[in-house]
Amino acid sequence: MIDALLARARDLTVAHSIRPGQRTAADARSFADLFNATYARHITEAYYYWQFFEAPQAGICLLAESDGQVSGVYGLKATPACGAYRQRGGLCR
Repeated sequence: MIDALLARARDLTVAHSIRPGQRTAADARSFADLFNATYARHITEAYYYWQFFEAPQAGICLLAESDGQVSGVYGLKATPACGAYRQRGGLCR
């Protein structure tokens, strides 16, 4: 059964390519369009720039594309594990 699932996953993703998001107007627009089509809270391109390039702890963005269109996003934001706890007198010292 797992072999069938893996084969199906390969079939579904064969037309997709994954690449890092870039600081371009096209990537910002594609990200915002996909985000706004998915979530009730809408954003502008400025959010993309801030989230992945301008924030003090900017994140990492990977874009999935199919036929030249962004069809998925994976975003990651790493933060120090103890920073917030230390400020509130938590477990990390």
